[in-house]
Formats: sequence, C-alpha cells, structure tokens
Amino acid sequence: MSCNATLDLCRKRGDTFADVFQVKINGVAVNVTGDTFLLTVDPEPEPATAANNLFQLVGILVTPASGIISFAPSALQADQTPDTYFYDIEWTRTGSGAGEVITILSGAYAFNQDITK
Repeated sequence: MSCNATLDLCRKRGDTFADVFQVKINGVAVNVTGDTFLLTVDPEPEPATAANNLFQLVGILVTPASGIISFAPSALQADQTPDTYFYDIEWTRTGSGAGEVITILSGAYAFNQDITK
C-alpha cells in the first residue's frame, strides 16, 4: 500500500535543472516558510540504510507562502550511470505541526544517457 503521492521523474545524465514542486493539502497550497525538505535518491526502492544513497538534495524554498520548492542536483550528482533509481521527498515542519516529518512524494528517478558531453 502506498501512503503518499507517487511521481516518476526522468532526466538526461548531466542535466542540472531544478525539479520544482508545490506542496498542497486537500488541493490547497501550504505555507512552508521555515520548513525543510530533503530529496534522497537510492538504487533500491526500500533501502534498509542510507549507506548506498546516490545523493541527497536540500530543498530550496522558492515561494514558501505558496508552497513552492525546488531541488537542483550539482553537475557531480547529475553524472549518474544511466539507470532507474528511486527517490522520496521528506518534509520537516515548523510552526503548526512543528517537528513532524512527512514523506510527501516518492517514485522512480531515471537517468537516461545524453548525447552531448
């Protein structure tokens, strides 16, 4: 059973553009000012430990009052062997709900081979 939203992501190897998301509860944007977000990529869909994580990105609060966050890998993080990996995004709340950790999104995270080097 899945307990959170699922969205598969795909990028070309080496691309460093940001993935941008909006946090909503019951269709309403959530003010995430002061909150933190982590996107973690791993080769396994259900890893027992963090030992094999490929990388972890700290979310940037783009427009926090509207719940808009982004995650942009560095050139090194984006230089992965083409394959399908797995990710999730954890939200750590402050203010109302302070201290809560919520996995808000997960799915496949694919790197496809690019042509331009």
